[in-house]
Amino acid sequence: MVARNLDGLVCALPSRGPANVIFTDRFAGPPRPAVLWELGIKAGVGGVLATVLSHLAVAIFLIDDTGCIALANAAAESLIRVGDGLQATNRRLRAADLNADRALRLAISDAVACGQDGPRVAEAVVPRPGRHPLLLSVVPLGRGDHVEGVRASAMAVVMDPEAQPWSRLEGVAQAYGLTMAETRLLAALVDGDSVNAAARRLSIARATAKTHLQHIFAKTFTSRQSELVRLVASTVAPLWREAPSSPEAALPAT
Repeated sequence: MVARNLDGLVCALPSRGPANVIFTDRFAGPPRPAVLWELGIKAGVGGVLATVLSHLAVAIFLIDDTGCIALANAAAESLIRVGDGLQATNRRLRAADLNADRALRLAISDAVACGQDGPRVAEAVVPRPGRHPLLLSVVPLGRGDHVEGVRASAMAVVMDPEAQPWSRLEGVAQAYGLTMAETRLLAALVDGDSVNAAARRLSIARATAKTHLQHIFAKTFTSRQSELVRLVASTVAPLWREAPSSPEAALPAT
């Protein structure tokens, strides 16, 4: 049962990140809780599923057959705590925007009602004043299957275009033999900087930045910044730098 649900979870997650996670012995050891502590949801949910979810920087909510939040990983907990666009009211996931809230409630109720026989994914867009909107994908998981003590009928995956998973570039740097200076430039580029802006941020000459960029292109077999960013986006899994083990540790690193 757990293996089947984990397979379904990985298939349902966005292909740009979590599906590319390589599971190693770093996930071994005592399971860590992944819950919404402030909402009074039972703490101490453990096992493979909770441990895997707690490592993901993508916000994930598991919804039970009553439409309530059954489990949320640390990224989801942090998103609710900030209260920017999404909130949890009476253990239900809600959007601050009225139109988005109606779409979200409909997507969740449809996913819970139809189970795995219905559409695979329903989308809801949550506007945020002055910021890029959140995109929610609501996925049916089944008819209230129990997974490690959690009754999950649907999953809501929240993609935040302003989230920064790029702090974990060590694997990319190692895979392509980038130097420390080249890795710092790469981090600035995938963060949206131009070469000139990256040079100013790193306090290096523009010519030096361009030289580093040419070396990065040669090592990664790319020729344009857009191609380089796409390579990183498809390679770097959005994982927490440290697996959170407490409500305080669940907050993203700054």
